[in-house]
Amino acid sequence: METAAPQPSFPRKRESGGGLPRLRHHKVVPSYPQFSIDDLRKLPIPDFAALGPAAVSGLAAAYDQYADAVLRPLPQMNNCPVRQGLDAAVVAALGLDAEEGDGIRRQLAMEPSVTGRRYAGFER
Repeated sequence: METAAPQPSFPRKRESGGGLPRLRHHKVVPSYPQFSIDDLRKLPIPDFAALGPAAVSGLAAAYDQYADAVLRPLPQMNNCPVRQGLDAAVVAALGLDAEEGDGIRRQLAMEPSVTGRRYAGFER
């Protein structure tokens, strides 16, 4: 007596999609910052190609120092000594204020996309 080969089990139509139909009625609308073209043109953009030899040497030294180091996960970036060292090298190479660089890292560490926590500004 021959036995039939087992057939693959595919989800039935009502089982597929799970909660996707419910998402269609989700009322949360995130707010996005609004920038004009003029605002965007005013944003400072570092020109790494214009760095002098001292800045390039500083960045190369930082690379050599941290090349084998392990970065902590992004949600822990504010307490990661490797990331702090790399950031300090970039800030020094660009001639920026060290506190400004620390502030940028602190703000990034609080971002919902980094922390995985809900943004407090969303309205239901």
